[in-house]
Amino acid sequence: MVVAPDAAALLDGNDLHIFQRDGMLLEIDDVAGNTGGFLRGWTVADDGTTRFQMISYGESGDGVELEIDVFGTVTPTTGSGTDLAYDFVRSSGGRILNDTGGVYRIGDDGAAVRVSTGRAFAANGSHVLARECDDARVCELVVLDLDSGERRVVPTDEVELDNLYSLDLAPDGTAVAVDRDGDDGVSGFVKEIIDFDLGVVGSMPGSPMFTSGSSWTADGGGVIGRRRGGGGLVYLDRETGTTADFGVDLFDNIVDFGVRYPDAELPPQSSDPAARAITLSEAVTVPTGLDLVVLGEGDRMAHVDLDGRTATPWSVPDLGAGFPEIHVNGPQVTVAAASTGFTSVLGEATQIDTDGTPLPGAPRFTGPLAGTVWAPTDDAAAGIDHRLVVIGQLPAIDGPELSVPNATLLGSDGDGGLLASIGGDIFAVTTKASSRLTSGELLALNGNVVLERVCPEALACAVYLVDRTTGNSTSISASPIDDAVPHRPERLVPVAGTISPDATAVVIETSDPSAATPWAVVDLRSQTVTSLPPPDLRQPMLWNELGTYLAFLSEGNLYVYDRTNARVSRVQGLGSARAIAAVGDDFVAE
Repeated sequence: MVVAPDAAALLDGNDLHIFQRDGMLLEIDDVAGNTGGFLRGWTVADDGTTRFQMISYGESGDGVELEIDVFGTVTPTTGSGTDLAYDFVRSSGGRILNDTGGVYRIGDDGAAVRVSTGRAFAANGSHVLARECDDARVCELVVLDLDSGERRVVPTDEVELDNLYSLDLAPDGTAVAVDRDGDDGVSGFVKEIIDFDLGVVGSMPGSPMFTSGSSWTADGGGVIGRRRGGGGLVYLDRETGTTADFGVDLFDNIVDFGVRYPDAELPPQSSDPAARAITLSEAVTVPTGLDLVVLGEGDRMAHVDLDGRTATPWSVPDLGAGFPEIHVNGPQVTVAAASTGFTSVLGEATQIDTDGTPLPGAPRFTGPLAGTVWAPTDDAAAGIDHRLVVIGQLPAIDGPELSVPNATLLGSDGDGGLLASIGGDIFAVTTKASSRLTSGELLALNGNVVLERVCPEALACAVYLVDRTTGNSTSISASPIDDAVPHRPERLVPVAGTISPDATAVVIETSDPSAATPWAVVDLRSQTVTSLPPPDLRQPMLWNELGTYLAFLSEGNLYVYDRTNARVSRVQGLGSARAIAAVGDDFVAE
């Protein structure tokens, strides 16, 4: 296990588990190759987030050096080869590499500096244990302090590297903890502390099947290892050479453990944290005009100010699994998933209890009036049968009903009505009237603008952008749009918001098998096509008023599309997200 400032990482078989500081657990399956892998250390990127380093092995035995951020993005780096395990030395807060010409220290920015002409065997913080030879091949073990430049020769009669494994250098560079073969040749490994001045100062038995992982305490006073069989831990004191067991009653089986060193320390988190910083993976020109609320896993929500680069979290009831929805009315937010919900007044970070009374069944869609949603009634199976409900209050407060028999609900029309498929045509339905959007295929929609594909009897299909208010239509011809997948009742992908407010950009899912990703945004003015990660089910596409930025969720991450630069950025420092909504000028989170 590797412990970094804002997260810890554990490699269990081929799967990597990242434990984020806010309590979130991220699992990355099959990150290690067919023959395993090793975690080797961590660094901090320019945006302040952790990057874990590991080596993954394939069937050929070649190792590949990987870098994994706390959000699960895996990036191969430059290292590869069969000897990579020996060329990549664990070091807190950085990387020490053996390569042609000597030992190199790799900084957070990727720059390499040679620190020795020899070969490194262990590293911890600024100290490196290396073997160096002169021109006559007279060799010696040395400890290098990379910060001060000090070079200390280690007596070779105290440290013989043959038959030693899992070398862990003490934080002060004056001792090393090692695993060596047992004296009888059958009892497995023995853990030893070798002081560079005093020799072996203590030992403890290892596992008969594999080396017992160890880690120095932050003060260098001793090492901690797993007990035989994995139940509990054992501490080997460097000064006295004695051992002490602990945690036996707390842990039945310990897979791995790690120690947080001073360079990985962060101030303690408050139980009611204030606004925290967030970053974007790509440079984005501000202001974006995007102001959001985000529902995370469990009981976490946050007000996300993308222009201020802050997220202000607060706690809410845990909704469990399902497809949550967020509806905003001024400073009041209602969240619903399945048949339960709650209301939160964010200015005071309090909750309004609904006394357990179920809200009408999901899904719900934004109504024509501020603070209202269309919620299905018990008779929804007979067709579209919805009631206008005031959010933030108990569902006993009834509004107008909306009913269209023999229809299939597609979602919201983005303008306060419902989208329905009736007899092969697609309609926008309100309490006042029903209007046909298209007799063809619906590709994208936003308010009064529809992107449709019409195929006459000659099967010469054409795509049109139609203004519902004026009836004017414009022929659109672009390769990704020609291959766009139409919206159907069984699809839970976003519908409303897939056209920008100025009707000059559309978000589509393409059926083109050669596309980098199935989703893309097409700028109709510049004909620029930008690939998008697939948006999450039932979550909205949120544009700013100018149509220059788009916020959406994909696989639990919040993304921002920058239309000016045709780039997609991931919001970092937020954690996993399940639902989003835009907030207005009257929303104030105190």
